[in-house]
Amino acid sequence: MYSRLKRELVIVINRKKKYKLIRLMVTVGLIFSQLVLPIRRLGLQMISTQTKVIPQEIVTQTETQGTQVVATKQKLESENSSLKVALKRESGFEHNATIDASLDTESQGDNSQRSVTQAIVTMALELRKQGLSIVDTKIVRIQSSTNQRNDITTTLTFKNGLSLEGASTEANDPNVRVGIVNPNDTVQTITPTIKQDADGKVKNLVFTGRLGKQVIIVSTTRLKEEQTISLDSYGELVIDGAVGLSQKDRPPYSKPITVNILKPKLSSIESSLDSKDFEIVKTIDNLYTWDDQFYLLDFISKQYEVLKTDYQSAKDSTPQTRDILFGEYTVEPLVMNKGHNNTINIYIRSTRPLGLKPIGAAPALIQPRSFRSLTPRSTRMKRSAPVEKFEGELEHHKRIDYLGDNQNNPDTTIDDKEDEHDTSDLYRLYLDMTGKKNPLDILVVVDKSGSMQEGIGSVQRYRYYAQRWDDYYSQWVYHGTFDYSSYQGESFNRGQIHYRYRGIVSVSDGIRRDDAVKNSLLGVNGLLQRFVNINPENKLSVIGFQGSADYHAGKWYPDQSPRGGFYQPNLNNSRDAELLKGWSTNSLLDPNTLTALHNNGTNYHAALLKAKEILNEVKDDGRRKIMIFISDGVPTFYFGEDGYRSGNGSSNDRNNVTRSQEGSKLAIDEFKARYPNLSIYSLGVSKDINSDTASSSPVVLKYLSGEEHYYGITDTAELEKTLNKIVEDSKLSQLGISDSLSQYVDYYDKQPDVLVTRKSKVNDETEILYQKDQVQEAGKDIIDKVVFTPKTTSQPKGKVTLTFKSDYKVDDEYTYTLSFNVKASDEAYEKYKDNEGRYSEMGDSDTDYGTNQTSSGKGGLPSNSDASVNYMADGREQKLPYKHPVIQVKTVPITFTKVDADNNQKKLAGVEFELRKEDKKIVWEKGTTGSNGQLNFKYLQKGKTYYLYETKAKLGYTLPENPWEVAVANNGDIKVKHPIEGELKSKDGSYMIKNYKIYQLPSSGGRGSQIFIIVGSMTATVALLFYRRQHRKKQY
Repeated sequence: MYSRLKRELVIVINRKKKYKLIRLMVTVGLIFSQLVLPIRRLGLQMISTQTKVIPQEIVTQTETQGTQVVATKQKLESENSSLKVALKRESGFEHNATIDASLDTESQGDNSQRSVTQAIVTMALELRKQGLSIVDTKIVRIQSSTNQRNDITTTLTFKNGLSLEGASTEANDPNVRVGIVNPNDTVQTITPTIKQDADGKVKNLVFTGRLGKQVIIVSTTRLKEEQTISLDSYGELVIDGAVGLSQKDRPPYSKPITVNILKPKLSSIESSLDSKDFEIVKTIDNLYTWDDQFYLLDFISKQYEVLKTDYQSAKDSTPQTRDILFGEYTVEPLVMNKGHNNTINIYIRSTRPLGLKPIGAAPALIQPRSFRSLTPRSTRMKRSAPVEKFEGELEHHKRIDYLGDNQNNPDTTIDDKEDEHDTSDLYRLYLDMTGKKNPLDILVVVDKSGSMQEGIGSVQRYRYYAQRWDDYYSQWVYHGTFDYSSYQGESFNRGQIHYRYRGIVSVSDGIRRDDAVKNSLLGVNGLLQRFVNINPENKLSVIGFQGSADYHAGKWYPDQSPRGGFYQPNLNNSRDAELLKGWSTNSLLDPNTLTALHNNGTNYHAALLKAKEILNEVKDDGRRKIMIFISDGVPTFYFGEDGYRSGNGSSNDRNNVTRSQEGSKLAIDEFKARYPNLSIYSLGVSKDINSDTASSSPVVLKYLSGEEHYYGITDTAELEKTLNKIVEDSKLSQLGISDSLSQYVDYYDKQPDVLVTRKSKVNDETEILYQKDQVQEAGKDIIDKVVFTPKTTSQPKGKVTLTFKSDYKVDDEYTYTLSFNVKASDEAYEKYKDNEGRYSEMGDSDTDYGTNQTSSGKGGLPSNSDASVNYMADGREQKLPYKHPVIQVKTVPITFTKVDADNNQKKLAGVEFELRKEDKKIVWEKGTTGSNGQLNFKYLQKGKTYYLYETKAKLGYTLPENPWEVAVANNGDIKVKHPIEGELKSKDGSYMIKNYKIYQLPSSGGRGSQIFIIVGSMTATVALLFYRRQHRKKQY
């Protein structure tokens, strides 16, 4: 039995070993099977390397420059250490075709390099049409022997990656483009498919097109209209948006640009234009472009003006003086032997010195986009301070109630009889306001010049710069700019005129400007009728203006325009401005009177002179006045000092625009000085009024109205919206009441009882809008907040402010009142004491609340330093100051009588005292006893403690060492006590103070005790010596 079990156990163990071996063999087999395929592939590759057998392929081995080329029927490949190129064509290539590609590097002066640069220029122009500009460029040169050029898919693989600044593979905005340079030097632009590595380098690039001799690979960005270059303290330079600014090194193949700013040397003559008298103060040398030219658009500076400009291209040996700074600059590639970039030298001079301005060269005709603004765009009209006036659209009062008169005030509980407050120096201030239906005078001034016939809107057009050959001067001269609805090519000729593409622009289109003005001013929804709807008593008037060149008499100005000379009128016979509608309360106006006139200029000066004449008709009616000035461009005429008109009516003549602006500015200064309270709005209506061009610059309009009340209008909807806003601005809004307390009152924060009410003028019902530190239900749509601002350095006594909701507009149906409690301050008592009980100021009339008689015409101290109603009207801050109520102080008098300690009937005269404040240092009052021994102090304040010091005793009397404490309670009761004598009692309204003679022993702590101490001490000493002597005798 045992042996059998043993055998079976051995069999089981052997069987398990057998199974274990089988499992091991199966596992090894599976692992080996996974290795078979990679080993097979590795073997095939090793065999292929040795045999290079490819079905249906012809294999060509070349060692030239380490490049391997494979040619098939449908595919060509080339590979070197940095670049692999693969060409694919469905219809195939020749069997003997070859391909080679290499990355190009920039070399200056190389003829082949010049062709590459020109190809980039061509590509940049193509991209400009798409609204793009080049950021970075790389060139791949292609050499091939195939004659197949079309429908080729090219794959470029850069083994080390291609650095292309700004390259992006975003699907919604790919910014890499490929330009294929054909043998005829044309460029085909394609958007490729690219892949980038983790570092952002281009790893792979695929595109389909023609096979060219070069491939231009560029990264792009959106083309900007313009950009501003800071010149530090010298201003700003506005340049073409296609000009790039390099942060590091200039991109290869680009054309470098340098800008130098030069100022006169300190040793130079101020009016000199000689270049040697100037020195470079600022250099910008990181600009570049890919085009053949760039545009300088504007020089903006508050403190400097341009005297002249020199330009030297990269191929020129010397700089050439230009007639005008703004305009087109032709650039060249960098030339090795010249050693300089395309360089602009701008000579400037400060406008502050009063030196003579040198006469420069005659101005050139203005080229497209070459002139923007004659006044710095950064110049802004300062917002004027709030206008203070006592009369206006609001009735307003400030009144005061004295709470110590035993007359219960209904708006506070502090003076109730059951309240224990002492009210002798408490007051309640009331500030109210209510709207008035005060009618307005509205004057509308409308431009009727020829340009008002153009469209107010704009459309995109293709702009071309035209030149014609001038046989007399043997050169091309500017012929004008022309806009087309479709692209006409880079350039074309028509007759003797040559046209060159400049870009896409926005031009006027749609409804005429004068028609848009008619529609906005007239009709049931027009501006005029809306003002009538606000208040039927509002008066309206309309003026039209332009600048005619059809006068038959006047001062003859020859050669003033392309038409030749013409007569200039004087101030008396000018018809440049006319009255279209006299003052009336209706909105009726013939629309035809607003129609623009043909071929006329713009005379702001004439418009302002006519406006002055019309405003003088209503100057004394006490109404708020508004002027709305509408124009579409810059002034081109003005009246000179001799009274005759100046200018030639052209906005294309830079000198004329400059002179007309200056002449109009003088007219505006005189007009605004005459009407300082006139609210002026200016509206510029033109498709490019906000672009600051020469013909539509808003500079003068902004100067007329101020920056905040100028509106640039570019479509009819915006015009109607703006005019509606002007109507709404005429209503009062953003109201607030503020009261800056004077130093003579304190906000009574123990119980201010701040209250805001609204009382109806119809039924005298009063609503509480604000109470107990919160806005009530009735005030939620009216009151924004009520705030007390504690005293600060600039506001020593604090300020109470009531702010209404910004969109809440008051009318004449309610009176709004803010009230709160104040207390006479310590400064008030000190001022009253210093003035010996007199007041130097009197309360304004009508400043008493109810039957109170404490302020109006009474002497007192002002309760406020500045209190006003503040609001917006016509878009301007308005300030109506309140009158000044006054307060009085109630002081407590006290009388002391100085007497002899032994004989109270003996009054001591000539004793001097000081009554000091609680700190025992500051003297409040001084006094000397009279012949009756009495001393009076009149100006003690309730709730204060004073100390009475005797500073000079009567001869023969001791000078007390300790002061008497004088405590005045809140109710005016007085307690006088001494640290030795205790509390003193008043007798007949006076407190008796005793004085001791020098030999007396007073109880008041005087110096009379000293003699007794000395005598006593001497007596005790003598007695002690006598005792010792007697004691010694007994011992002997």
